[in-house]
Amino acid sequence: MFSLCSFSSNRPAMQGAVHFILNREVVHSSLPPDTAALDYIRREKRLTGTKEACREGDCGACAILLGELKEDQVEYRPVCSCLLPLGDLAGKHLITIEGLNPEENGKGKGLNPIQQALADKGAIQCGFCTPGLVTAITGYFLNHPQLDYREAVNSADGNICRCTGYSSIKRALAYLIEEFVPLLKAPGDHLTKLVDLGLVPRYLLAMTDRLSRLNKNLQRETVAGKIKSAVVVAGGTDLLVQQPELLIDKKIEFIFGNREMAGIWRQNNRVYIGSGVTAGELMESALLLEIFPRFPGYLKLVSSTLIRNRATVGGNIMNASPIGDLSVMLLALDASLTLKSNRGGLRKLLLRDFFLDYKKVALRSNELIRQVDFPVSFKSGSRTGAVKGSESRKPAGPLLSTRQPLLFNFEKVSRRRYLDIAGVNSAISVKSDGQVLNEVHLSAGGVAPIPLYLSGSSKFLKGKRLSKELLAELLKICIEEISPITDVRGTAQYKRLLLQQLILAHFLVLFPNIITEELIGSMRKAQ
Repeated sequence: MFSLCSFSSNRPAMQGAVHFILNREVVHSSLPPDTAALDYIRREKRLTGTKEACREGDCGACAILLGELKEDQVEYRPVCSCLLPLGDLAGKHLITIEGLNPEENGKGKGLNPIQQALADKGAIQCGFCTPGLVTAITGYFLNHPQLDYREAVNSADGNICRCTGYSSIKRALAYLIEEFVPLLKAPGDHLTKLVDLGLVPRYLLAMTDRLSRLNKNLQRETVAGKIKSAVVVAGGTDLLVQQPELLIDKKIEFIFGNREMAGIWRQNNRVYIGSGVTAGELMESALLLEIFPRFPGYLKLVSSTLIRNRATVGGNIMNASPIGDLSVMLLALDASLTLKSNRGGLRKLLLRDFFLDYKKVALRSNELIRQVDFPVSFKSGSRTGAVKGSESRKPAGPLLSTRQPLLFNFEKVSRRRYLDIAGVNSAISVKSDGQVLNEVHLSAGGVAPIPLYLSGSSKFLKGKRLSKELLAELLKICIEEISPITDVRGTAQYKRLLLQQLILAHFLVLFPNIITEELIGSMRKAQ
């Protein structure tokens, strides 16, 4: 739990009640702000359809839909209520499985089409995971006017089912896609069509106006000036699992969705990402997709949809985990941080200089990470975009013509392919004419106390012509830079060998015409 005494009468109440909409009704609570939304839902409101299980965001049984006003409309995302602080619900709309009841549509008792499909295809056995699964699938329908079977399956990647073996869930999703693709192609507002088809309740049509009125009475203040006086929490997907005691009886400043830290944009030859951007928003960014076509695939290896909808870029960096996926990616992009003090001052720092030691970073007590940026060249005539919901569209500047586009790759090995932290991960960015490596940045996680920028290896490769001999020497150099330890994810020797394999995989992916599988095989035999 967030706090072991969330409902103790001895604990101080929230300073000012939090007001939000729960299903159809406006509610308010003065419970401590670190109280899990899951506990409020089940224990205070007695809405027990939302299930309590792992309390770490791994199983999806507690999934709910969280709606927030963005650009004059409500955007709904499925998230884990066990990792959702009550204090972060101000001015938002929370939907539980009870709020998706067909009775809300005025169509009488029974199941809605999503529930019915799961029942008809044998995707319900014990039923414990079903509410979270229905919620996740509903979130997919709300956010994807163009339905796709694979994307629908991915939308349920954070929902664990111990009974069905998943095949029946996939059959239900296939049926839903086939059934509703032609119906949703009809002209008209997407939400209205979902309501008319019974997929979501009718009261959602009035939610934009209701949340607008509710938010007018809420004071939205900037973060500056509060950094030293409060515990600052963004998505909290790691903090609220690893160190929930830090929030007990403390003043908390919730900054998730703060407009000062939102947006993905480019300016001249750099890409900027607000520290409050979520991993889910990274996946949906047209700009990042254009630069790195494989980027969504890399991010599928980072947690699950439910967690990516809350986990922020700044939080991943601040957590300073030695195996932080986003930190490792950004190190390989030669990223820099912009740090903002509580007095408004800005300070720039290379990300590679931010990590000092295990869980220690070069952040002053009065600073927050405002944004991260990295250099990139754009081909002439390229098209770019910004993440939906950003507060503005930054000036793009001139498009740059280049013969050397930025090549990027990320590799990760974990016990499970998805929903697991890495044993070892690695990323690389390269500017090359096809043979000569004109600029290289290489990083690794799980092989040092910090997310590691492999400076010696990066310098060694710069200006060299790619060859088997070059890679053989690179593998020797990278081993000298790392200091892995033996732990539950593997022995130190295993991690050294694994990093070498990941580095070879980078070049196999980025330069398949030069570095072939046969060549890699011969190098592995020689190791």
